[in-house]
Amino acid sequence: MDLSSIFPSTPRVTCGEAYQYLESKVAPDDRFGLALHLILPAARGESFQLDTLPVNQSWPIRIICSYALYRMYAPHAMALNPFLPALQETLGNLTQAPSGLVQDKSRELLKLIIEDSGDKLDGLRPYEIFSSINHEPPTYSAANQQPERDPDHLALQSSLRGIASPNSAQPNVTIEPILLLTDAQSRVLTLSEQKTVLKAINEVDASLLAELIPPDRIDSLVENNARIAALPIMRILSANHENAGDLETYIDSIGFLGPRLSSFDLIGNLLKLEREFEGSELPNLDGPSRRGLVRSIVVERFLANCLQAINEYEREDEGNELDDQGRTARSIVMLSKFAIAILRSDGASSLPASPAPQMNSHTAATPIPTAAQGKISGPVHPEPLLGGTNATTPSFSEALDVELTNFALQHSRFVEANTLYRALASRFVYPASS
Repeated sequence: MDLSSIFPSTPRVTCGEAYQYLESKVAPDDRFGLALHLILPAARGESFQLDTLPVNQSWPIRIICSYALYRMYAPHAMALNPFLPALQETLGNLTQAPSGLVQDKSRELLKLIIEDSGDKLDGLRPYEIFSSINHEPPTYSAANQQPERDPDHLALQSSLRGIASPNSAQPNVTIEPILLLTDAQSRVLTLSEQKTVLKAINEVDASLLAELIPPDRIDSLVENNARIAALPIMRILSANHENAGDLETYIDSIGFLGPRLSSFDLIGNLLKLEREFEGSELPNLDGPSRRGLVRSIVVERFLANCLQAINEYEREDEGNELDDQGRTARSIVMLSKFAIAILRSDGASSLPASPAPQMNSHTAATPIPTAAQGKISGPVHPEPLLGGTNATTPSFSEALDVELTNFALQHSRFVEANTLYRALASRFVYPASS
């Protein structure tokens, strides 16, 4: 895809009409990626498609591209626009260039966009404005004022490293962490890259995070970079969504992650963050976190779907000997451990001890208890695993409680499932036999 396929080049086209054309050609979910890889380089004068054009012919395209970057986030303030630092740097480079009619007009229009007055360009016809200016050599283009740049044009992610302006309304936010957060959905980030993202994530507006991480990309983000996924996802869940269906879509996406280690890591970290943010104002959010959203809704849906997934695994494995290291066995063990941690987190007063580490997972430590054996007792866990306090309400909904109990009983040959069953049963006192 090139610029001519997303913007009309008719001489009388206005900035507003050009953006409407873009909207008709590019789906909403694809616009941010297109902006990063095509529109932003063109706005900065770094697109190879502008190389052969004189400045009075390339600047109409650059102004339209700059306007498009503004419109993508309007009516939000320009201070929240992730492309603001890059546009400010472009204006700074242009200001340092030798003066000329094209440069003066370009500075004037760019300044309007950066100062949040981009709506004044809605009816502007850039091609007409710049065609009336006498031709000038391309010596003064912003790109040529940066001799240190690679003449073969650096890749976008390299050319944007460290772009920031001291005058930016978000001085700690650069294009780099935004690019990395996008990359994190398709590759494993290095430790230094993860630190860069985590350091900047609280400075990024929650509405932008929702655009960077749409619901259908949560799975790939968690699979590749579970360590950094919890904080942006928690901020998205805690934000005030205009459409309640948006929040429900995110909850569904998390709920269907499936019983794998990265998913359990994410949910555990979300629970910790929810306790940390409970009753407090999250950075850059319109309101406080939704009380108990993760604990009461996300966890319930996630565990219920994990149980369904394990049932599917078992149906697929039917007739085959259970592999201790196979997908089904690992899922059973992880789900059991996670549910036990939830119970301890909620402060159950009489939980059995954790399985001894030297025991084989397939060998149950104690027989499954029966009602005739009376109340099951065990040592009190001194500290909840997830940092919770004593709870006066059940840990799970009644339906999920029954499902988990049946699951644990069915798989009691696993030490972890056996322990889960005892943990669930230990909350009840059976009537003494007469």
